[in-house]
Amino acid sequence: MANSQSTKDYIAQWLQLGKQVIVGNAPVAQVPIRLADGYTPEFENLWRWLASAAIAPQAYLSGTDQTIAQLLSDRWEILPCARCHTLMPTPAFSVGSCPPCPCHDLPHLPNLDLVIPHPPVSSQAQLAQVAERLRSQSATEV
Repeated sequence: MANSQSTKDYIAQWLQLGKQVIVGNAPVAQVPIRLADGYTPEFENLWRWLASAAIAPQAYLSGTDQTIAQLLSDRWEILPCARCHTLMPTPAFSVGSCPPCPCHDLPHLPNLDLVIPHPPVSSQAQLAQVAERLRSQSATEV
């Protein structure tokens, strides 16, 4: 099941690659997506609006057919594309064909010379995990 965070990461990733979110028939204005270790307040506000019950049924990523409301249901999973390694929606309980990855209409993907957009990483949280592993390892060696 695609949860809210994975759907949010999926939308953020594709916005970074130049895709647009469409609501009804109108594209949504681009906003800055990432800070050093999190999403920008503008993107957080955009995501809350897109995920709202009133907007989600009519909002989708350009080049796709699944609405945000559909992606937030238990019928979809967000997994990496086998071709370009970016996130894409996949039916959760289906055997057979999947919808195309949003990369299908971007001629510059896959480009293995570029860093693939990814969710923000908290440096402080990562450092805290490393410190904890070092503490636990030194405690077991004593």
